Amino acid sequence: MLHVAPDDCGGYAGAGIDIYADFREPDGLGAVALACNRVIKNNVGIVSDNPGVVNINAFEMTDTRQVTGVIYENAIGFNDFRDAACQIALSPLELGEANSISRNLGENRGHGLHPGVFGPAR
Repeated sequence: MLHVAPDDCGGYAGAGIDIYADFREPDGLGAVALACNRVIKNNVGIVSDNPGVVNINAFEMTDTRQVTGVIYENAIGFNDFRDAACQIALSPLELGEANSISRNLGENRGHGLHPGVFGPAR
């Protein structure tokens, strides 16, 4: 359970599992690459006690610049996201094309990718 403070103004979502390239600082420094990670066989059922202010994403993948090229070749599969209100959040949406997201329980039953995709990182 995510407990939201009574004076929280919201404008964001919490996440159970997050791959996040943060380039919000003025100097523009951030990750060179977030690649070849394996997010497999997790059960994420976190919920918010005040989803109208701060909701939850079971899995989130974000590049704050809204571009692709830093987050790639990650494999997200065989996870159970069914108990979360928002199961998979991608920002930008093109991150779904640069990463393998399949065979999860819930919204993303996936593209039927071969289970070998979710093996050890290269």
